[in-house]
Amino acid sequence: MLTVNKNKYQYYLGYTKRIFCGYSNNQEIIKNCASGGIVSTVFMWLLDNNIVDGCLVYDLSCEGGKFSVIHKIITSSEELATYGGSIYIDFPAISRPILDDIRNFNGKIAIVGLPCSITVLKKIISKDEKLREKIAFTLGLFCGHTSKRSLIETVLTKKNINIDDIEDLAFRKGLWRGKTTILLKNGNKIKFPSSHFTTYQNLFIDSAHKCINCSDHYAENADLSTGDIWKKEYKRKDRKHSVFTTRSALADKIIGQIINDGQLNVFEADQKLLFQANKRAVIWHKATRAKSLVGALLGYKIKSNETAPAPRWNEIVAALVVLPIMRLSESKYRNILFIVPRKILYSILIGFKLLTNF
Repeated sequence: MLTVNKNKYQYYLGYTKRIFCGYSNNQEIIKNCASGGIVSTVFMWLLDNNIVDGCLVYDLSCEGGKFSVIHKIITSSEELATYGGSIYIDFPAISRPILDDIRNFNGKIAIVGLPCSITVLKKIISKDEKLREKIAFTLGLFCGHTSKRSLIETVLTKKNINIDDIEDLAFRKGLWRGKTTILLKNGNKIKFPSSHFTTYQNLFIDSAHKCINCSDHYAENADLSTGDIWKKEYKRKDRKHSVFTTRSALADKIIGQIINDGQLNVFEADQKLLFQANKRAVIWHKATRAKSLVGALLGYKIKSNETAPAPRWNEIVAALVVLPIMRLSESKYRNILFIVPRKILYSILIGFKLLTNF
C-alpha cells in the first residue's frame, strides 16, 4: 500500500500553496468547457482587470481533411468565453512562430499549457528578458499524456465519419467522462461516449513518444495548475468540478480576488484531495524506475528520476501491461489493436488502473 505523508505529497504534487475545488459561476463558460471552467474564468478576470492584455489559447482545426491545432492571442473576454475543452492530440505548443507572436504582441500575456510546455517555456524565458517581461501568468493543465493525430483519425474511420465533413470536434463535453461531440458541415451533430476514444488513449495507443519520459502530471512549474477530479463521489454531481492549486504568490493573490468577486464557486481543499483526484495518473508518471526497467526490454530509453523511490511490484506490472501496447501501436502491426474488441481493451485498461491505484 502506498503511504503518503507530507514529503511524499510534495514529491507527487510539487510545491503547492493553496488548493481549491469547485467550478465557474459563469454559465456561458460552463456551457463550452470540458471541466469546471477554471481556465476561462481566470483568463477572463485577468483581461477584465487589466492584469494582462491578451491570453494565448489553442483551438482544434479540421481544415483540409486533417486535424491541426492553431494558436491565438485573445484580447477580449467575450471571445474568450467561446473557447474551452481539452485537446488530446500532440502539437508543438511552444514553437518559434508562437514565441515570435508573443514577442511582437503589444502588452502582457497569460498562457495556458500542458506541463511539458510550461517547463520548456520557463527555461526559455529564464534566458530571454523580452519574453520574460511579456509573460505575466502561466496556467498549467493536468496531463496524462497526449496522442498522435492518427488515434482520433482511426477512431473516426471506425465510425465511418469522414474528417472532410467535420466542422468542429470536442473531445469531451458533459458530466463525468462525457461525450465526444462532432458538428458536421451540414449542420448535423454526432455524439458518442468519449470512452470510445479514451479507452485507446489511456492505454497509450498512439501516444506521443515524448510522454513516456514525463514525470510531471500536475504542471508543477506553472503559477496555477488545474484539472479534473476523478473521485467516485464527484461522478453523480450535477456540475463538473475542477481542483486547482496556486504555486506562486501572484496566483494566490489573483485567485483570492476572483473568489471575492464571486466568479468561482469553490471550497478550500488539501493535498490529500489533490493527490486522490488524479492518483492513478500521477502514480504512473512518478514510477520512472519501473518504466525505465521495463522500457529497456522494449528498446525504450526512459529516464529514471534520481529522487524516485525503488520500483514497486505493481508499478512494474503496470509497465509490463502498457509499454508493450504502446510499442505495438508504433509497429506495422498497429491495426491489431483496433481489431480487438474495445470491451477487451477496456478490461485491460481497468487492470492497468487498478495497478496504479496504490
